[in-house]
Amino acid sequence: MKKSKAISILAILILVGSFVTFYVTNFIMSDISNMFYGVHDVNFISSIPGFVFSWDFVLAVLYTIRYFGRSQHKKKMTLTYTVILMAFSVVGFVGAILSGTMIYHSFVKPYPFPGYVILSLIVHFALFVFAFILRGTCKKNMEEDTAKRRIDVGYILYSAACAVVIFLALNRFGALIWAVVYAQASTLYLTFPFYISLLLPLALVVQITLYIFGAYDNHLTADIVYVVVFLIVNTILAAAVFYLGSQYTVFISAISPALALERLATMPLDVIVHFGLMYIIGFYCLYLAIKLKKKRTKKA
Repeated sequence: MKKSKAISILAILILVGSFVTFYVTNFIMSDISNMFYGVHDVNFISSIPGFVFSWDFVLAVLYTIRYFGRSQHKKKMTLTYTVILMAFSVVGFVGAILSGTMIYHSFVKPYPFPGYVILSLIVHFALFVFAFILRGTCKKNMEEDTAKRRIDVGYILYSAACAVVIFLALNRFGALIWAVVYAQASTLYLTFPFYISLLLPLALVVQITLYIFGAYDNHLTADIVYVVVFLIVNTILAAAVFYLGSQYTVFISAISPALALERLATMPLDVIVHFGLMYIIGFYCLYLAIKLKKKRTKKA
């Protein structure tokens, strides 16, 4: 029951978070590009409240996965994640104040959409209060952890890598959701391999979730098969996307709305980073899967 509840929560967080993350990432990339191409100002500050909000979803997804998958550490985890959420909220709230005072010189101007600054103030303040109350409730009422989690450099780096994967998954899946706005039916026959590739980071999030939930504990090779298939699919889609991009200029123009980093760098950097990270993290997941299999085999 707990796992099914977690899946429902994750589905909602990923759906809403993807919609938000893709939008605000394009927003901040646009402001940064203006800084590099002759408009030397601090307008990027106005993107901070929205961008921080997208990272709130990353935090919520990672917390949900670990809370339901590693419940023996839930008190320590909750205390840690509430501090991070409060820190995010402070940054987002200050960013909203600076946006209203320094950038827009008003809290009610309809940029980038009506109510953005006011909504940012309310959301980040509410999230700070929520995190503060949850932290206090956790200290008083939550049962002590049944096991202690050793926090070392490796765990911190692994957590950071998971956060990057989740952010990328939300951003790429968001690009697929927003494709209904910018995708063209006339070029869909060319671009469908790219749109399928947008699901690859989400597939890694599924792998991480299954691993933490213990879904592979009784299946010695299932996780290895999953990752190997993932790497094969990543290779096929990467080859297709790079080939189509080199042969058809219409392909590049058709998918450009989904490639904020590429527009900023004026080269296929976004696609290289996308598939490159899939390889790096995919092979790391394969290493973990093989290591876990050896550990399970010894116990058996």
